[in-house]
Amino acid sequence: MFTKLEAENALSQARAQTERRIARPSLPLLTNFSRSYATYQEARRHLPSGASSNIRVHAHDPFPILFKNGLGSRVRDLDENEYVDLLIAYGALILGHAHPAIVSAITDQLQNGSMLGTTTELEIEVAKKIQSMVPSAEMVSFSNTGTEATMEAVRIARAFIGREKLLKFEGHYHGHHDYVLFSVESPSVVAGLEQSPSKLPFYPGIPEEIAKTVVIAKWNDTAALEKVVRRNAADIAAIIMEPVLGSSGVILPDEDYLKSVREIADNYDVLLIFDEVLTGFRLAPGGAQEFYGVKPDLSCFAKALGGGAPIAAVTGRRDIMSMIGPGRIGYGGTYNGNSMCLAAAKATLRELTRNDDEAFSTCTPSEQESWKD
Repeated sequence: MFTKLEAENALSQARAQTERRIARPSLPLLTNFSRSYATYQEARRHLPSGASSNIRVHAHDPFPILFKNGLGSRVRDLDENEYVDLLIAYGALILGHAHPAIVSAITDQLQNGSMLGTTTELEIEVAKKIQSMVPSAEMVSFSNTGTEATMEAVRIARAFIGREKLLKFEGHYHGHHDYVLFSVESPSVVAGLEQSPSKLPFYPGIPEEIAKTVVIAKWNDTAALEKVVRRNAADIAAIIMEPVLGSSGVILPDEDYLKSVREIADNYDVLLIFDEVLTGFRLAPGGAQEFYGVKPDLSCFAKALGGGAPIAAVTGRRDIMSMIGPGRIGYGGTYNGNSMCLAAAKATLRELTRNDDEAFSTCTPSEQESWKD
């Protein structure tokens, strides 16, 4: 087994090798980016690395282009260059920039309060809408980000099952809390064996004690997964996964793989958590679980849910979710279920399901079936 320092060094070396392989000579700039460059340099004096999220500056060569506004499918940068926006705020802007329905919903809600600090009728309405769309959503609880949603789901699973360990897969990303920041990248030189992958911390600052509560498995390998689960069955509370791997490139699950994971979880009395932050309200109205016909015990949603507003949700079985409450499983957050973001979510889901889910019917049934193959 590798020590923590050896793993971190190997990971750094692998990243450096990758960057050298993809390095290319700097090309002449074909347009003006002077304001993006100047603003980025100023940002570096006030914001760590010039951004509030590392991905916004990582691998942007020679500097990130900075946007000032967007409308529909297009954005404009600080130098008035216009682009078709394929980034869509890392998947959050499912309806594009400044969609009239979302702008109107937020504007109207602000006249009645951005947040009220109590349960609201709007909160119940949006929860019921999610229940009508997501196959496994017997109950819904709101939070603000995908990171919060997966963090809460992991705690709920541990409390409900009464065990401490979490199984996650190599290459899967579940947000920015310590328990899921292992083997987000798994370079082959340090990845370990298929039946016993190495546990690689993604960042410095994660306590070694936390690593003892995480088990790593290779994705899309049913036999390897069953071996890992069987070996740790007495300690594993839940399996968490992206049902379609989107954080290491788009990699679909092998045929019947999700069904096999569901069976393994059932056989060993382990909860199955689908992280549908990327796939939710995108792959189908009910996410990947509807598309592939596999129900998890708990699910996490964010990004597309708010159409650009910061809102997330944990959904799941009633017998699990009903254990949340004072003196039972903890769940909380000042901004959870705030009215402004709920209004945006309501408008987004209404637009996505308009005309019998027309937004999800741009491909023929045969094309959709081919994705599964």
